[in-house]
Amino acid sequence: MQTPPPPMMRACPQCGAVQRPGAVYCASCGRRLTAVRRSGWGWVGVLLAVVAGLWVLHLIAGLVLQNVVSQLF
Repeated sequence: MQTPPPPMMRACPQCGAVQRPGAVYCASCGRRLTAVRRSGWGWVGVLLAVVAGLWVLHLIAGLVLQNVVSQLF
């Protein structure tokens, strides 16, 4: 049984090995110790896709409306 790590050190959640301060990966089993930060830019891509889709629909509606008006007059 392993002893608990000192206060400034932490243990690997997978294998329990004591890790150096600031370690990103476990030196024993290789598991990532820190959470992966995800970029907060995903919503920007969604917003750009929505705006582009609305712009295309606007262009299509304008062409259809122009065709209908030209047939009426």
